[in-house]
Amino acid sequence: MFPAVEPESATGNFTRIVQRLPVDIRFAGQPEVRHLRMGMAVETRIEIHFADIIGGETRTANLGVKEAVE
Repeated sequence: MFPAVEPESATGNFTRIVQRLPVDIRFAGQPEVRHLRMGMAVETRIEIHFADIIGGETRTANLGVKEAVE
């Protein structure tokens, strides 16, 4: 048997494990969205909302993602 992930070597090489998460992307209220094409570079802002089950509130987590300033 062998380990699923190789240990780090003495030269600093390592194995990176990628985790893929399903996401819902919305472009609400942005008429320029019709200009987007596959492969284009974009600047992304991520908002994560946690619903408070007891109070019914929605909270936004600040993940330190840089927002575009216009």
